[in-house]
Amino acid sequence: MKIISILAFIFLSSCAGYQFRYQNNPFASYGVKSVAIPNFLNKSLISNASTPMTENISSVLSQNTTLKIYSGNSQKADATLIGIISSSDRRNDFLQTTGTTLIEDTPGRRDFYAPNQTSFSLSLTIILIKKPTEVDLSLMNKDFLPYIDKHPKVVFSKSIPLSSSYSRYLSTTSGLDSVNSVQNREILNKAVESLAVSAGSTFREEVLNAF
Repeated sequence: MKIISILAFIFLSSCAGYQFRYQNNPFASYGVKSVAIPNFLNKSLISNASTPMTENISSVLSQNTTLKIYSGNSQKADATLIGIISSSDRRNDFLQTTGTTLIEDTPGRRDFYAPNQTSFSLSLTIILIKKPTEVDLSLMNKDFLPYIDKHPKVVFSKSIPLSSSYSRYLSTTSGLDSVNSVQNREILNKAVESLAVSAGSTFREEVLNAF
């Protein structure tokens, strides 16, 4: 019985330590106790990718650390978390057709193949920089971005590759208009929301747990 009690104590202690790891301040040694999180910069071809990405990363920080979080740009914060979402500049390269459906028996038109499966890729770069000036922020352009981690104010810089695929909506009774753009936009938005959740998990495991 005594051995069982000791083992139980060790197990509970290890669990308690594991939980505490998620409730501390991973950036305390950098003098960062509070973080401002402005809406992420969206350079991708998905117009509304910024909101779910910003919300999920912000949620991970608020739920897994003791950091004080400020929404938007705040002069009160010790550091600012910058997020940059990017993708290919060419739509044909960005949205890749990975499956098709043959549309037949359309009056006045030949049979044709319509896309029914599409894949796409995004990249989310997250940068924590202490008290950035306008000059500091201007350096975070496409040319300087790969070297941003060399900046003396930058606590970390992490690039998270994200990729997904989705099944497109098809209406086989409407010929060349069979792909309903409204329905497919909603499906794409759902896929982006799922990617944002994935980005949050990667951020927690590969950034927060690394400090």
